[in-house]
Amino acid sequence: CTESQFFATFGGYIHYFSNKTRVYKCIFGGPDSSNKLAQIFNNVNWGTKYYNGSEMILVVTNLDDIEMEENPLDRKRKYAINSQKKSRYKRGEVVIEWKPRLEKDAKGNKCEDGFLHVHFWITKKRII
Repeated sequence: CTESQFFATFGGYIHYFSNKTRVYKCIFGGPDSSNKLAQIFNNVNWGTKYYNGSEMILVVTNLDDIEMEENPLDRKRKYAINSQKKSRYKRGEVVIEWKPRLEKDAKGNKCEDGFLHVHFWITKKRII
C-alpha cells in the first residue's frame, strides 16, 4: 500500500516514525486493542481463524483473556540453554509497520510503494 493509504488507515495510532528509514510503527496492546483493530479492519473476527476438528487460532491482544496452557515447545525451551536474544515483540501486542520501497528503472524513473508488516502472537483453542 502507499504511504498515504497507510496514514489514512492508521494515522491516529502511529507510535513511531523514523525520518531516516521512513518506517511507521503502530503498537496495539491491552484490553481495548482487539476492539480498536476490529474497528480499523471493519471485521470483528479479524484475529480468528477456524480449522476443521473444532480448533481455532486467535491473535493474542490481551494476556488476561487467554487461558494459560503450557505449550510443549515452551516446556522444551525452559530446559534448553537460554540465549540472550529476546523477542523484539511483546506477547499480547500487535505491531503493524509500514516500510517504503523505491525502485528505479533503466531510464531512472522512480516507482515508490510500501510494505505492510504485521507482527503478533497467537494461541490455539479447542471448541467444545
